[in-house]
This record gives sequence, C-alpha cells and structure tokens, in this order.
Amino acid sequence: MAIRVWTARSCIAAVSFMSVATSGFAFAQSPRTMSKIPTPHGNFYDACPPGHRLEFVVGSLTLFVDPHWLALGSEIPLWQQFGAKCPSQPITISSLYFHNTILDAANVPTGLGEPFFFFVIRDEATLPRGRMTSLELRDALPLNPTAEPYIEDVTRPVFRAAAHVSPSAHVYRLVYPGMNDQPPTSIEVSCGGEPVRPNGPGPGRTCFTPIAYSYLGGLTVKYEFRQDTLPAEGEKESPANAMREPEGVLNFDSHIRAWLNSLTKKP
Repeated sequence: MAIRVWTARSCIAAVSFMSVATSGFAFAQSPRTMSKIPTPHGNFYDACPPGHRLEFVVGSLTLFVDPHWLALGSEIPLWQQFGAKCPSQPITISSLYFHNTILDAANVPTGLGEPFFFFVIRDEATLPRGRMTSLELRDALPLNPTAEPYIEDVTRPVFRAAAHVSPSAHVYRLVYPGMNDQPPTSIEVSCGGEPVRPNGPGPGRTCFTPIAYSYLGGLTVKYEFRQDTLPAEGEKESPANAMREPEGVLNFDSHIRAWLNSLTKKP
C-alpha cells in the first residue's frame, strides 16, 4: 500500500504544475488503493463496543477517535499491537488514516467523497523541516480579513507560466479568519478531471490538498475526494441557485475542520 507524502521542493513542484495543467487534472496523484478497500471488521473492532472512543496522542494533541473510523493504514498497526483487545490506555502515534465513514460523522454534503476518499492527519513535528508548506501565488490578491471563511479561484496565479491549462483544472484558495486578532490563514485545494455519473466507472473528478496544511497547532491534514456531483467553476449547466464546486469544497473543508475540533474533546 502506497502512502503518499509530499516532499518536493518548490522548483520540482513548479515543473509538476506545468505538466498536469495540460492534462486536465491538476496535481495528479499516484495510484490510490488504501481507502478503496472496504474496512474489514475483525476481532479488534469486535472488542471495542459501538461508539467507543480510543485516546490517541498525536504530537502535543490528544484525540478521541472511534476505531471504526480508521482505514487500513492505521487499523493494521493497531491489530498488530493489540490483537483482539480494545485498548484502554492512551496510544501514541504519528499519523492516523481514516475511512470514508467519517464523511457522515462530519456531516459532509452527500456525494462528496463517493466513491473515493483518502484522509490522513500527521504529527507535524515528524515531517521534514524543508517540506513545501505553501504554493507560490505571486499574482493572487492579498487575503481579505473577513469575519467568515471564503473561497476564491487562484488557477491563473498558480499556472501563470503554463502555455496551456485545461479548462477542467481549478485551484482554489480557502481563506479562514484569524483568531485572536491574528491575520487570516489560507490553504489550497486542487480539482481536476472530468466528472462521470456518480459511482460510475472511470477516474472521475477529484479534489485534493496538494500540500498538507497545518491545523490545531500540531497536525497536518491531507485529503483527496471524488467530486462528480457539483458543477465546476465556469460551467453553466445547472440551476442558478445550485451549490457549485467552490462552495462544495469550502463546505467540505469546513466540516472536516469542525469534526477534527470535536475529536479534541473527551466524550
């Protein structure tokens, strides 16, 4: 099972941007297998009652997680360590991979993340110091210090040096208000590929974080999800009041953040 970690330096990333822009899939990823496999239920799950929360220590944070949410990348090491016993002590771990069952737990809009979803959080302190932490958006507008989160299309600044950018490739910047008089913060989500009928064959349209972003003062968040239900920016074949891809992406990330916040509170 391949575990993808973004380690490219800025110059390598720039080359990658140019190559994928012409293919219609912004930030194309390596073959994905981990979260396509349904989560099996064995003795480890049977030992933990429904709704039970395990206490995970990830860096400086403690998270209370239902083990039934975990994908194979986390499930297998726990099986190896605890066997058929439900752990009662805190578990120190550097990363957690989650199954698509968290989409319901996070109240994510129906259709986003189906049929493919990949999600991992990591202890930020374990990642390389020289890792890429942000995109170079030289021509983008400054962040607007608003009271509410907002999203904007930054495809042009990202691909400013590309000779051709596919109309289906979009990069969005999500901006969140700063806390306690701090400046606003932002992340990028890239979407690309041609949508297909929901749950139909083919690669479909996918949105993902090209760079894992920092959250909760010690975690990094990285995800990828299928998006075939919402019209992308610039498409006109939809009712005027229908949710579009940018709003859906912001909705998705906002719900994921709220869900992560909830994990820090002991049930």
